[in-house]
Amino acid sequence: MEESGHVGFPVVDENDKLYGVVTLTDVRFARRDEKIGKICTKELVTVSPVDNLDTVAHKMAQFGISHIPVVGLTDKRHLVGFITKGDIIYARDRLSVPRIRKEKKRQNAKMGRGGLEPPTSAL
Repeated sequence: MEESGHVGFPVVDENDKLYGVVTLTDVRFARRDEKIGKICTKELVTVSPVDNLDTVAHKMAQFGISHIPVVGLTDKRHLVGFITKGDIIYARDRLSVPRIRKEKKRQNAKMGRGGLEPPTSAL
C-alpha cells in the first residue's frame, strides 16, 4: 500500500457490492492471518455522482478522511469510484483558471483594453 501511494482500497463482496474499505492503518494493526473482510471499515461515509465538490470536501473535513467512495444513486453499495483530496484540489484548480481569465478579460474591457495583453504604451 505504501509503495503505491494509496491510503485505502475498496473491499467488495461476492456480488461485487461495496462491503467496506481497508486502509493502511487497518493493515498495520491487523494480525497476518486476519481476513480483510474482518479488519476493513464497514460503516462508510459515501458520496454520490451528483454531489458537488463542496459537499465532498465538507464530508472529508467533517469526518477527517482523505478519500471517499462514490456510490450509485439508487444502490448505495454499487461502487462507482473513489475521490481523494488531491482530486478535489485538482478539479478546483482547473475550474478556477477559466474563471480568473474571464474576470481578467472583464477588468481589461472595463479599463479600455480588449484582451489580456498589456497596452502598447506599457511596453
